[in-house]
Amino acid sequence: MSYLDLPLWKQFLLTCEDHLLGNLILFLWLRVLFHMPSAKQLFKKLPLLLFLAPATAAVNWGMAGILQNVPLMLLLYLLIDLSFTLWSMWVWRRPFRHCLAAVCMAGMMDSSLSVIFTHLLYACFPMMSPEHVTPIMTACLLWLTLPLFHFALSVLWRRLWPQERFCTCLEHAGDPGRTALLLAALAAAFVVLNHMQYGVQPAYLSEYLLVTAVMTILVAALVFHLTMRDRDLKILNLQKDMLDHQQLHAQTLEELQAELKTFRHDCRNLLTGLMGEQEDGLSRSLQELETGLEKRLGEKLHTASQIGNLHIPQIRGLLLSKIAQMARQNIPCRLEVLYPVDHAAMEIWDLVRCLGILTDNAAEAALDTPRPWVEILLLQEESVLTLRISNPWTGEGDPACFREEGWSTRGSGRGTGLFSYQRILRRYPGVSSSTCWSGGVFTQELTIEEPGGRS
Repeated sequence: MSYLDLPLWKQFLLTCEDHLLGNLILFLWLRVLFHMPSAKQLFKKLPLLLFLAPATAAVNWGMAGILQNVPLMLLLYLLIDLSFTLWSMWVWRRPFRHCLAAVCMAGMMDSSLSVIFTHLLYACFPMMSPEHVTPIMTACLLWLTLPLFHFALSVLWRRLWPQERFCTCLEHAGDPGRTALLLAALAAAFVVLNHMQYGVQPAYLSEYLLVTAVMTILVAALVFHLTMRDRDLKILNLQKDMLDHQQLHAQTLEELQAELKTFRHDCRNLLTGLMGEQEDGLSRSLQELETGLEKRLGEKLHTASQIGNLHIPQIRGLLLSKIAQMARQNIPCRLEVLYPVDHAAMEIWDLVRCLGILTDNAAEAALDTPRPWVEILLLQEESVLTLRISNPWTGEGDPACFREEGWSTRGSGRGTGLFSYQRILRRYPGVSSSTCWSGGVFTQELTIEEPGGRS
């Protein structure tokens, strides 16, 4: 008995079974690209994934009389990818483009490997062809074998590919949205390739499967190569970060040595000039000189020690570069990192861009004052990361205007930094910013809160 000879309710149940099996396999591959959700998360959010199967099956079953062949397959592909992307955003709390790219990558692995495995299964069991077995028995056979096949390959891939490497590669991409669209187009091509199996003549079936396998390997190897290249770039950035840190320490030691030489020279001159004065005057002068030395030495050592509390390499590297740049401009910079900072509920490169914009603006504004300085504070409190940057400012203006595109104290053609900063923040509902100017001090504050962090 063929599929069309079955009652309508059985046809619908078999269609649901087919979509449910596909959803399960998609989830197995998403586990490779993202970290494994906790049991509590799965218990709360897996039922919605199970509901997606009858929903897409209803579209498949209902639209079969209107659309046929490739248009119907592409419609189902779009619907499944969109629903899975939204579900992944809910489970893993990732941006839309990350989840879309991951779902498309998982869909390519699902469609291509399933086609290859199914034909190999029928080749191993010649009598178990669709002409000699009922659709229900075929479904049971696939449920017993296909998920195990995908699970074994996903475990192998997971061992070769560390967790979150795929998302890290997307974060470092020049345009993550364009990368996600490229993967979506590749996944659509695999859907069409999958549908072509029904028109391939038996004599060319082996060539068709070979082409499908080669394309799958090429796509997987390309993505794997990009992630390995990303790992190499991270190692290079980490080495550069360590070099910058060592240069900062070396510069601090040189400055301390110069301070000690100056202190010894001043002490000699002070003793010579105070030979005829009273003892209490000499003691007071020495104490003032010692206090000044301790203050200068303390500032040098303070910055070097605070850098150690930054456990995010990208942030640490940026601040090392900015502090060195401000030192060349003779702008004293005080860095306060009271507690270890090791994570932020924001894409790291967006945070780097925001921090770079704020520090550049602070240094540029401080240079217009008689006594420039910049103070940077990072405070990590459980699920909240606070960034505050202060600098002296002698200009005039309404801080609310700073968010407008093109506004700048430097005239026309400037002012794109703070506007870009605000545009980045609009993508994160848990992030807030504030600006204030009081007593000649301009302060920018950025608060990054994890979703559900505060009760």
